[in-house]
Amino acid sequence: LFSILAAIVALGQYISILHRHGYSFFSFKVFDKPYDRATGFAFNANYYAMMIEFVLMICFYRLLEVKGKRCLFYLLTIAANLAGLYFSGCRSAWVPILLALPCTFLINRQKKLCLLTLGILILGVGIVLTHPHLIPRIETLAYHIGKRGWIWQTAIEGIKHHPLLGQGPFTYMFSYQQYQGPYTQHAHSLYLEPLLSYGIILTGVFLTYMVSNIKQCFHLYHQDRHLFSLVFSFMMVVICHGVFDYTIFWIQTILLFFIVLASGDLKGVKVVQVDA
Repeated sequence: LFSILAAIVALGQYISILHRHGYSFFSFKVFDKPYDRATGFAFNANYYAMMIEFVLMICFYRLLEVKGKRCLFYLLTIAANLAGLYFSGCRSAWVPILLALPCTFLINRQKKLCLLTLGILILGVGIVLTHPHLIPRIETLAYHIGKRGWIWQTAIEGIKHHPLLGQGPFTYMFSYQQYQGPYTQHAHSLYLEPLLSYGIILTGVFLTYMVSNIKQCFHLYHQDRHLFSLVFSFMMVVICHGVFDYTIFWIQTILLFFIVLASGDLKGVKVVQVDA
């Protein structure tokens, strides 16, 4: 319900942005500057996009177990969040969604839905290749890919200089000038930022904790395949989106992720009812 409200807010932000630049709503123009993209209730458009990815995974998870009129609510939520994702202009969010959904259906042994999703994915790729203007902010795609490479090279230089313990949170923002890199808050990579900020030792400690949690989640596969599909889809979103951005490093995204990840241990909780 809250995500629908966020989508309504994003719609208002999108209309305001179009009006400010002299465009009509039906021009469907998505701008490139961070302050010209809808954010919903998030800090910026990319964090909002990851929240949408998570909400979509929850909706598809619920659609596989509800029936009747309740399905309409989740379909409405999916439609609202897809619109919000378009208003946000986040391009890298579409890839994790399209990769995670077939896996979700396959885990639940919904082979027809899995094939349908793969078919839609192939069709979507074909449409985008023949009509690239449909991609939001397509005109700056090559520029941003090149800038990402520059940011990653800068982060790698920082890792080389402080490999063991890093230099603390937001190292990139405070050290990019030292390595002649472009300004940004972080390394835009789930695989480089922890090493840059916390080094090999502290990243290794955190990975030890994560591996134990992920093992517990895979044990859930034999106890509750349906719940496992939700946890797995969240991990897929983080792993795939993390290639291009570090959007998991925010209060809303990381909190929701760990809440769902912790469900891998719920089957081991024994509920005891005590009479008054």
